[in-house]
Amino acid sequence: MRKILAKQAPISNYLAENISFGGRYDSLSKLIPSGVHLEKLTIDDSGVGMAGESVSELGFAQLLRSLKKMEGIANLSMKDTNFDQTSGAVKFNIQATFK
Repeated sequence: MRKILAKQAPISNYLAENISFGGRYDSLSKLIPSGVHLEKLTIDDSGVGMAGESVSELGFAQLLRSLKKMEGIANLSMKDTNFDQTSGAVKFNIQATFK
């Protein structure tokens, strides 16, 4: 019995620690508006980082508004933002910290 419990312990620990990340991925996937494409997404214990492009300023604004309303987000900061005047696209790099 002890051998079985010892073998189950790493799996139980992994599932217990990473379920919160699964929920955060799920929440993020639901709040990203149409026309916003992520090139890079990083999530760790302290927060989330996103780099990508929105085809319009409206899509970028919707993303920011949704992130601000997301449960568990304490602080939101834009590391880099570039606007292409010919296409109207917005390239961004956003960092959000968890509560």
